Amino acid sequence: MITVNHLIHKYNENTILNDVSFSQDKGTVTAIIGPSGSGKTTLIKLLCGFIRPTVGQILVNGIDLNKIDLKSYHQQLATVFQKTDFL
Repeated sequence: MITVNHLIHKYNENTILNDVSFSQDKGTVTAIIGPSGSGKTTLIKLLCGFIRPTVGQILVNGIDLNKIDLKSYHQQLATVFQKTDFL
């Protein structure tokens, strides 16, 4: 289960996500849709632990993402971004 509590993320002074909260149960599928610049990629990067939120908390199975071993966590993820560079 993933739980997001009052997530805020800013790049410099620009607020990208403002007070986002939701829960995602294990085994469910959710689509994240919205116009360009609405924060979809930023949200995914936060959920993957690639960047840290400005304010708020992300819990994975009840454990704060800041306290999870990210190497082990990343081994359980499969993320493909729209714009990728292959070496």
